Amino acid sequence: MMRPSLAMLTAAAIACSPRETSPGTAMTGPTDVTTDETPPPPPPPTTPATVTIPGEVVCTDPSARDGGTWFTRLDWPGTLPGDLWIWGSGVWTFDMDGDGDDDVVGATETGLLAWTNEGGTLVLDEARFAAFELSYAIGGSSADYDGDGDIDLLVGRFERPMMLLANDGVGQFTDVTATAIPNADRVYDPATGATLNPSGSTRTTTSSWGDMDGDGDLDLYVGNYGFVDESGTVETADFLPADPNFLLVNRGDGTFEDQSDRLPVAMHDGYDYAGGFFDLDDDADLDLMSVNDFGVAYPNVVLSNDGGAFTRNTDALGLDGLIVTGMGLAITDFNGDGLPDFAMSEWNKFKLLASQGALWVDTADSVGLSPNGGVGQKVAWGLQFTDVDNDGDDDLPVAFGFIANDNPLWTNPLVEHDALYIATTGHLDDVAATHDFDDGGVVRGFGLADFNADGFVDVFKRDLLGPSYAYLSNCDTSAWLDVDLRQPGTPNVYAIGARIQVVADTEVQTHWVTAGGLNFASNSPTRQHFGLGDAAVVDIVVRWPDGAQSTVPDVPTRRVVRIDRP
Repeated sequence: MMRPSLAMLTAAAIACSPRETSPGTAMTGPTDVTTDETPPPPPPPTTPATVTIPGEVVCTDPSARDGGTWFTRLDWPGTLPGDLWIWGSGVWTFDMDGDGDDDVVGATETGLLAWTNEGGTLVLDEARFAAFELSYAIGGSSADYDGDGDIDLLVGRFERPMMLLANDGVGQFTDVTATAIPNADRVYDPATGATLNPSGSTRTTTSSWGDMDGDGDLDLYVGNYGFVDESGTVETADFLPADPNFLLVNRGDGTFEDQSDRLPVAMHDGYDYAGGFFDLDDDADLDLMSVNDFGVAYPNVVLSNDGGAFTRNTDALGLDGLIVTGMGLAITDFNGDGLPDFAMSEWNKFKLLASQGALWVDTADSVGLSPNGGVGQKVAWGLQFTDVDNDGDDDLPVAFGFIANDNPLWTNPLVEHDALYIATTGHLDDVAATHDFDDGGVVRGFGLADFNADGFVDVFKRDLLGPSYAYLSNCDTSAWLDVDLRQPGTPNVYAIGARIQVVADTEVQTHWVTAGGLNFASNSPTRQHFGLGDAAVVDIVVRWPDGAQSTVPDVPTRRVVRIDRP
């Protein structure tokens, strides 16, 4: 698809960031004119940046992919104990031990398992999390919450307290929940005193990190689920409110202040499966969105952020108040306008909400994004945009999986094959069967990474009833670029909340650096992957979390580049 040129992109940034509406003067007759136009906002401040450019990564065997085989599936040792519901669902892919390679952590019904990356091979490490009581782990998010340069883990659990595990830099973790997070084990709603659930604590299904108040450190949103009465129906919306969510403000000393009372009742009540911090209006403030299951009872909620103050954003048409059986969430700039678009997975359908200013329009049907009931696709869970074929358009892997229940209205096949939607000129086509990606296991979330460092995205899945497995992409000569941001000397070291735009000739791709809230209970690296077709050189424009902008011209492709803000 055609995207704006670099000149157009710069002009758009000046004119539209932040987006404002001119009040004008009401027109009362055909000869009246608007006289008090608001001038455009000033351009964003610029800041220098340094880029580290390593040598080119050369594909050693492009013929493997040329022959039509995109992936090599490898089953990894360590089947994760699972259940046919949601615990044990999530996957984290990140550099756990600080050696520069992507590792894996998987949630299980009894705890966490780790796989360390040794030269592109994942090696099971059963002992790394054995000391922690992490039963009924669902999944979670990963971020450097304390600004020490390594990646920490937030673990969500079902009817158990969430846990925050601090990383010492070489992949050894310490449980800091009791000192860092107030009320993490709450069994009562602090506002009303009502019992949350009889088993104690909350059902944490999503979490997201971001600097919501602009003070430089990472705050935390935690979304919770609720008790599902399977005798009820979606149609009559007879569900009790879910467990209240958390809004935790980072004090800058490794601890958080519970400010959950700032969230509206509608956001607390929803059955969150996904959602978190995203810049919806392109003003460099992180807004907050919850994606809810059982949307007939509890529709999605969007909060607009204005300098750290949240208000319900009913003007986010198509997002706020959206009724979905929301299971998962993915973000990209699918229509090429520089603003975020969202895919949401549901029962027997999808939504692809394309931005049109402050309006998001569901375009799923028009672009071909729909389940194939012929191969059992009914309950879609995790999904995440990434460029699988490195052609410059983000594609969409999707995990499907059976869920056990006693409600006859919620029947679904035991075997549901996963999908791989490839973008071609604005259309999405499921090619999973062609490339042996169409597993029929019970999958919820998955992790994206580049385990073998060849410039092509790999996928790590876990089957709740079978082995864990990775799809290692075979490479070819297509161009690509991975962009890794750093803000040394600041608490937000990995620049969560930044926007990255890569410009190749007249093509502009836009990604956002996020930590949590996407896929389903899973988290992939903050490093952003851009497929670039045959481009040899690109320009990179970074808008940092505080709104300042850096431009790095003439960057060669087929590399992992690091951009540091001095």
